[in-house]
Amino acid sequence: MKLIENQDYRWNVVKKDILSLKNHLGFTDTIQFLLLEMMDDGIILFYDPRTMSNHPVQNKILSNNIRKILFYYSQGDERYFPAAGTEVFTKISLLDDSMHLGCSTNQHRLESEFRILFEKDQARMIAILENYFGGIQARSGDISYRMQLLPMVEVLLVFNKGDEMPGDIATDSCLSSSITIFFEKNTIFFLPPNVCETLEEVFVTVVKWLF
Repeated sequence: MKLIENQDYRWNVVKKDILSLKNHLGFTDTIQFLLLEMMDDGIILFYDPRTMSNHPVQNKILSNNIRKILFYYSQGDERYFPAAGTEVFTKISLLDDSMHLGCSTNQHRLESEFRILFEKDQARMIAILENYFGGIQARSGDISYRMQLLPMVEVLLVFNKGDEMPGDIATDSCLSSSITIFFEKNTIFFLPPNVCETLEEVFVTVVKWLF
């Protein structure tokens, strides 16, 4: 799937496409993902599980990004959803042969923000991933989780703790901790790679709200 040049993501433009997601591509009669819900009138609600309350999303850039994600997802082809046990995860840049960078600057920033949260409170991050996003432990790196960011878009989040040196000793050979987010390779049939980054950005934002 490719990004559509000059596509307008205002509600009155993409409303029909987004609402077509009801009972389609893994959604029920409500359009919900990442604790967000798109209402029929274009209002986006964030459900806070800590207080069991809904809050309208006021940020215009975030709202536009959510509409952008749902617009492209509505164009997806469910025939390419992989059968259980056949999933293959890869970097965003390798989802599309036309992208040649190993990792974009924005991708590095988003992964760094996740890494900071893990380093700040690892137990809290694990609780958030498991309790609020249905994260399932995987066997990659030091800590890893698989989770659905959209009904048919699965990611693998891998945290490596890096080398720990005694005391305050530090050398150039020391490896710092890192986070890498991999997308299931068939994501390309549901979102363009650029929009996968947008989905990551929304994911980071919601995690920060919960942290």
